[in-house]
Amino acid sequence: MMILLALALAVSQPTADLPQGFVALESAASADDAERLCTADRRWCVVPPEPQDPNIYVDTGTSGPAYWSPPEGDGSTYDLIPVIAPLRAGGALLLMEARRSASYSGGGGAFKDWVVLHVAPAGEVTRVLTAPKNGALTIRACFSEEDAAKRAGACHDEYEMAGAIGLDDDGSAMPPIRLSAQARSFPRGVRRDTDSLSLPPLKAADLVWTADPGC
Repeated sequence: MMILLALALAVSQPTADLPQGFVALESAASADDAERLCTADRRWCVVPPEPQDPNIYVDTGTSGPAYWSPPEGDGSTYDLIPVIAPLRAGGALLLMEARRSASYSGGGGAFKDWVVLHVAPAGEVTRVLTAPKNGALTIRACFSEEDAAKRAGACHDEYEMAGAIGLDDDGSAMPPIRLSAQARSFPRGVRRDTDSLSLPPLKAADLVWTADPGC
């Protein structure tokens, strides 16, 4: 199986619309199976992970449901994104979201990844791609009144990134996966690889979010 990943930088914020190439999973509307999410034609049904059962189950019409178990101890919480991409070869792609966070004195961060799962026609479910979905990071930048004055009162560096994912239907058994991403930072001029206190004093005009095409 070959996965082709195309990367593109985008200045605009990716939309929250249905990812290209995917169809929605909706409630099965059955009292006996209220947790199941299915495609409109009921060809594919998925049971999302729950706190008491972190596995994700996929009804592929085989002798039993296929499933995928998130890795233990990696610090992430996994959630199903209610979409699926049926493939020409008979399998499908599922989207998961892996969430993690970190906190420290004066700042912290929260991050999400796209996790793409491939459901083989025979029922095997494997992870085929992990890619950035979005993230936000805050880093303390003032340690004295002098620092605060030099920073025009902006005492935290802030960084944000957002990514969108989709499929290009080129007629192949495994369509290319396309990831677009954009990043920005606040205040103007700050970078993760530079001590922001070494920069020239900030002015009011610098207290703006700016795109970071090199992220």
